[in-house]
Amino acid sequence: MAKNLHLAVTLEKGEILALMYPVEGITALKDDSVSDKEEHHEVSVPEHLQPLLDSVSDEMTIGQRTKLASLLTDYQDVFVGADGVLGRTTLVKHSTETGDAKPIKLALRRIPIAQKEMVDEEIEKMEKQGIIFILKIAIVLGVLS
Repeated sequence: MAKNLHLAVTLEKGEILALMYPVEGITALKDDSVSDKEEHHEVSVPEHLQPLLDSVSDEMTIGQRTKLASLLTDYQDVFVGADGVLGRTTLVKHSTETGDAKPIKLALRRIPIAQKEMVDEEIEKMEKQGIIFILKIAIVLGVLS
């Protein structure tokens, strides 16, 4: 086993340390940890996660696809489920530390027309799942007697 040697080297002004050449091209390295020649067991990916696997680059090797399929399967609980329901937890409560800063009021921003329908659908989905609730207040204008 080699020992770590710490040698002090003094360089003279103008001394050449190394030569550099421009890179003419970069060749992608194959993943040596999993060879395409090896047999790969078929990993069954949940149906709702299959589009994620199908959308990856065609340049991925079979070994890389197998690893990805395994990863998606092992961690399927962190993705939106087949039923489309978002996960929830009561283990932590989010808070944003603002120190002594006072709240600020900003004007509402309009949703672009092209996104309005999608935003409305998402809000409706979250309301149905109990993630948010819409507070509907009837404002009655009247004359006080």
